[in-house]
Amino acid sequence: MIIYNTPVRLNYFSKNEMLFYLYATYFIWLGSIVYAEVLLFHIILLFWIICKIIIVESNNSSITSQFFRISDVWFFVILLINFILSVIIGMNYLATNIGGRDIVFFLQILSCFLIVYKNKLEINEVVKFLNITYLIYSILSLFVYLHVFLPALRFDIYNQFDIYVRGYSFKTYVGFDGSTSSIDSYSMLIFVINLLLNKNNKSKYLFMAIALSQSLLTFRMTPIVSILISAPILVFPLKLRKIYTSLCIIFAFISFLIPYQFRNNIDITYSFISYTHYRNITWNNFIEYFRSIDLLNILLGTRTEMEPVYTSWAGKWINHPHSTYLRMLLYYGVINYIIFFIWFFINNLKITNKRFQFVFISTVIFGVTNLNIFYSRTCVYYIILLYLFSIKNNNKKKIKKNELSPTQLEVSHRRYFI
Repeated sequence: MIIYNTPVRLNYFSKNEMLFYLYATYFIWLGSIVYAEVLLFHIILLFWIICKIIIVESNNSSITSQFFRISDVWFFVILLINFILSVIIGMNYLATNIGGRDIVFFLQILSCFLIVYKNKLEINEVVKFLNITYLIYSILSLFVYLHVFLPALRFDIYNQFDIYVRGYSFKTYVGFDGSTSSIDSYSMLIFVINLLLNKNNKSKYLFMAIALSQSLLTFRMTPIVSILISAPILVFPLKLRKIYTSLCIIFAFISFLIPYQFRNNIDITYSFISYTHYRNITWNNFIEYFRSIDLLNILLGTRTEMEPVYTSWAGKWINHPHSTYLRMLLYYGVINYIIFFIWFFINNLKITNKRFQFVFISTVIFGVTNLNIFYSRTCVYYIILLYLFSIKNNNKKKIKKNELSPTQLEVSHRRYFI
C-alpha cells in the first residue's frame, strides 16, 4: 500500500493565532512613530512563539523534530546573528530611531520565519489579510493626500511631485508616510496578487481596480517595468521559467553595479539617467562611499544610518540609496548580501507554480529602484516572500506506509490508493 502524503508537518499555531500575529505586526508597523516604543511588543511576541514551539514539540516526542531541519536551521542562525549584531550596535541609536528600526526589522523577520515560513496558511487567508490591510492603508493614504490630516509620521519628508500633462498640473499620489515609493509598488503587488491568486470574484476586481488606480496615480514607472519584466513567466515552460527567474534575481542583486561600470562614459551615464530617473548618480555616489569605509563594515555592514551623500540633480543631501539591494549591501555587509542572494536563488528554484513565481519575481524587481522592499518601512513584502518560500514545504510526495509512525499517521493529511 502506498500513501500519497503531504510532508508530515505540525502546525505549531492555529489559523487564528497566525492571523493574529500578521495583523498585529502590520498595525504595529503602521501606527509606530518611534521604533523603540514597539520593541517590547516584538520581544514578547517572539518569546510567545518560541514557547509555543517548544510545547508542541515536547508533546509530540514520537515525531522527529521537524522545526529546525538542516535545510532551514542555517537561515535561522543567520537571522539570529544579525539580530544580535543589530542589538549591540543599534542600542546606542534608539533615541534617533536608527538602531530601533533595525532591531525591530530583525525581530519581525525572525517572527515571520517562525510563524509564516514554518506553518501552513491557506492562500485565501493570505489574500484576505493583504486586502483588508491594504484597504486600511489606502484610506489613510487618501487622508494624507487630501491633507485631511498629516500625522507625525516616522519620516520627516513629504515626497510629492508635480506632473504636467497637456497644460494640466497633477500632484503625484502618496502613501501614508507621504511618499510615492511607499504605495506605488505596494499597490501593484496587491493588483498582481488579486489578479492571479484571488478566487473570490467579488473582492478580486474591486481590489484590482483600487490598487491599479493608486499605482498609476503615483506616475512612477517601477511597478509597470517590474510587471513587464515578469510577464514572460506566465507563458514560459517550467525549465525556461527557472532559468529566466534566476537571471532576474541575479540582475536585481547586481543592478546598481551596472551604471557604476560606465560612470566615466558621459553618453551612457546620461542614458542611465533617463532610464533610472537619476538614481544611477545616487547609486554611484553610495558605491564610492561604501568603498571608502573600513573592511569590517564592508563585510558586516554599517548597521547605522549612512553618511548623507550630496546629489547635484536633487540639490540636496540624501542618506538612502533608492535601492533595496544597495541599502542591504551597505547596512548588512557583503557576507549577508551573498547569503541572502543564495537564499533567494535556491528558494526560487523550488517554486514551481508560475503564478507564485510571477508574484515573487515582480516583488524582487520592485526593489531595484525602490528602497521600501524587504525593509523595516513595511512588513508586507517579506511576509509575502516567506509565504511563497513556504509553498515548497507543501508539495506532495510518495512514502510507504511502514515509514510512518502512528503519530505521524494521525497528524498527516493522507489519501489511500490500494
